[in-house]
Amino acid sequence: MSFANKNLKYFITLTCFLLFISSGFSQLDFLSSWPQDQFSAANTAVNEDYLNLDEKNVFLILNLARTTPHLFYETILKNYRVPFGFSDDCISDNRYFNSLTEELTEMKPLPPVLPDKELWNYAKCHAKKSGRRGYVGHKRVGCDKPSIYSECCSYGFKSAIDIVVQLLIDYKVRDLGHRIIMLDPNQKRLGVSIQDHKTYSYNAVLDFSN
Repeated sequence: MSFANKNLKYFITLTCFLLFISSGFSQLDFLSSWPQDQFSAANTAVNEDYLNLDEKNVFLILNLARTTPHLFYETILKNYRVPFGFSDDCISDNRYFNSLTEELTEMKPLPPVLPDKELWNYAKCHAKKSGRRGYVGHKRVGCDKPSIYSECCSYGFKSAIDIVVQLLIDYKVRDLGHRIIMLDPNQKRLGVSIQDHKTYSYNAVLDFSN
């Protein structure tokens, strides 16, 4: 592939990603924030054809937080706005937002997580079954689970930016369990599935493993 085609592919992928960013973001600012090599390194699921675009972007956004945490704070978190119709308590209640800010600005870069189709199958089953029942939680009914794994579940959001930021802020979760999993250097592989949900419109299941 020529250099020009590589740049075009990068720009198209980035433009698609920008559709998930709130209107407060400038495309020019965003494009100038991440060098292509850092963006490409974070975009680990771009070629996984079993994932939809939202699921691929969960990898991208989470990996930008892991690999370039300070830049993620300056570019995404600091400018994040809750989607219309949702409460902004997770931002207005500064304790959780500020603790995430502190963690991102002080932590060292982590390796990106890589897509795993087996974990995706586990996550997909749980997300589908939970969605049909309107269930919230980690107990599985009619679904197998990995032998060793950590799980994060998000409810109400379909777009990757909202799913990742919701789980990183971890509003009203005392032990910050989701954030700890998301930013754990020992978590190396990930399966993501976003499905419809009877009660909350959407649910996302993220199954991590080392």
